[in-house]
Amino acid sequence: MTPVFELQKHEAMIIDFNPRREKIGDADVFAGDLKVQARMTLDDLAMFSPTLKAMIYDSSAPDVAGACTTLRYPLMGEIEWNNEMIGPDVSVSYGIDEELVLDEARVDRFRLAPLDGGVVIVSFRIRFHPTPRQAGLFATSLLREKVSLSVAPKILAEMKA
Repeated sequence: MTPVFELQKHEAMIIDFNPRREKIGDADVFAGDLKVQARMTLDDLAMFSPTLKAMIYDSSAPDVAGACTTLRYPLMGEIEWNNEMIGPDVSVSYGIDEELVLDEARVDRFRLAPLDGGVVIVSFRIRFHPTPRQAGLFATSLLREKVSLSVAPKILAEMKA
């Protein structure tokens, strides 16, 4: 089974919003890019590859709880992961019961920054076609704020429906 990136109401931060125009046929369409960052655990690396955790964390140096949370190569730095999700279901929840559904989304430019202690900072880009309201929120009140993010591949979303 192929690993699948999926988040369900996961705490994340909107790092940047880039509004832009893109050509679709002859039409100029309003589009936007979100740069998102989420704090995850070393076990979440399985969403990228089942062997990634063993490659990054040293199994010969378990902590007092028996978990392997020491980096094998502490100078390695950030890992680029070239994967693209086309058409996932993406929603951003904030405030009390407020939710934004991002239409025609693509998720790509994954960056994995493993840290000692078993924490992995995962950054990625979400490309989508925002409504004027969404663009306003991402450019102002949600920028550099924590939100609850859900990302589900279309196949999984259809299976769960």
